[in-house]
Amino acid sequence: NNITMVVTSLRQQCLHVIAKSISSTTTATIYGGQDHPMSQIKDNYVAKEMILKYMISNRLIKSSKLILDLVTPYISSLNLSYCDFLDDDTVYQIFEICQTDYILNLNMSNCRGVKDWSKIIPLFSREIRQLNLCRSISLTDDFMKQIVEQCPYIHSLNLSDCQSLTDQAMKYILPLRNQLTLLNICNCRNVTSAGLLTLVKTEKDGERGCKYLHTLSIAICGPSSKSGQGVNINDDTLVELCPLCPSLEFINLSGFKKLTDRSVLSISNHCPLLRILKMSWSRLTDISITALSVKCPLLEELNIAGCTRITDVSFQSLIDNCPKLRICVFSCTKITAEMAQKMMTELPIAKLDITQCKRISDDQIKSLRSNPRIISRTTVSPF
Repeated sequence: NNITMVVTSLRQQCLHVIAKSISSTTTATIYGGQDHPMSQIKDNYVAKEMILKYMISNRLIKSSKLILDLVTPYISSLNLSYCDFLDDDTVYQIFEICQTDYILNLNMSNCRGVKDWSKIIPLFSREIRQLNLCRSISLTDDFMKQIVEQCPYIHSLNLSDCQSLTDQAMKYILPLRNQLTLLNICNCRNVTSAGLLTLVKTEKDGERGCKYLHTLSIAICGPSSKSGQGVNINDDTLVELCPLCPSLEFINLSGFKKLTDRSVLSISNHCPLLRILKMSWSRLTDISITALSVKCPLLEELNIAGCTRITDVSFQSLIDNCPKLRICVFSCTKITAEMAQKMMTELPIAKLDITQCKRISDDQIKSLRSNPRIISRTTVSPF
């Protein structure tokens, strides 16, 4: 294991040196000189893919030309995330260079320069399994229909912050339902409870539900409360949805202030594989959290920040029933300093956020902060 860690570290260092060297070179010299790093790897597809992946992940690429230099045929995982400088023509050129039939994983999150999806979608690989189009502000329902027709094998779909999508998009996604494992529609404010339930409740081939769906993120999804309509996702939504999605392991419902114990009790009763639950700023009490801890013993992460009615009764139940619990965001709850310390002692906690918990005094906060795994900030995130 130590040898593996050393090799991995050395590889990362080498990639960093090469990437820095490439990114600091002007476009004019990219093609010049045998000593330039690009000339040394021009025919080495493996090296190019590793460097492209590293530079994209670390946001070191600021030039469309550099991406065109590094992208290769036969690439199976194409990551263009946060390349907001890419326009339609450049993306078209990238797909022309790639043998697109080999692309299984496509990440175009934050590619805000892409406007004409009708030109790009026909180049998508039919074999794509994982597609991330987060913050694609020009992505509409009709484009979503094209994507599903072009890529019928998608099982992981991230559409968070695609605010032009509506309930109609959920109807277009219906053909993917029996294979979907991940669906992220966080902050898609025009997708409502009706659209989400259409996806899981519509009968297709004699079946309903998303039986393989393990990750569902719908945080602050639905009409904005500023419009006067209120947030659309409510307890009734969860009561209908959970029995039809029995494989859920990750659920993000943060920001829905109308959700109560009914939602968590439905999750507890129908999602025994649950590992991560995010339900900040909901109207939860000890009743639902105690039930959750008993019926979902695989729980590893729990975010109930802003759930001001939760007391040490819930936290003791988590200690007793959830031995894998590692990440806890309990800001603004009624946790006490004694219970926080007990959780740190009896569970494998990697992070415990107790920001603005009124039952913990300033002196106790100072004492608890000596443990780097305990977090107490001056402000609490709204979600």
